[in-house]
Amino acid sequence: MSVTFSPDGEKIASASADGTVRLWDKKRTELTVLRGHQDAVNSVSFSSDGKQIASASDDGTVRLRLVAGLSPHPSRCQRY
Repeated sequence: MSVTFSPDGEKIASASADGTVRLWDKKRTELTVLRGHQDAVNSVSFSSDGKQIASASDDGTVRLRLVAGLSPHPSRCQRY
């Protein structure tokens, strides 16, 4: 799994074993869940300008997504 901060420090992207990438704000509010990979996502990274997210999966694919326009899906992150 992988976690990365956006260049401006306002957002966090996390890779998940369930094949999703989750986008959070710095207050631990989940903004959206990005689906599409068919296996665990093992790497996620923001572009240097913070406008795109790249994710790589054990399914052998890499996906690029634009951050702008991602639909919000608010929920709170649990502390572990």
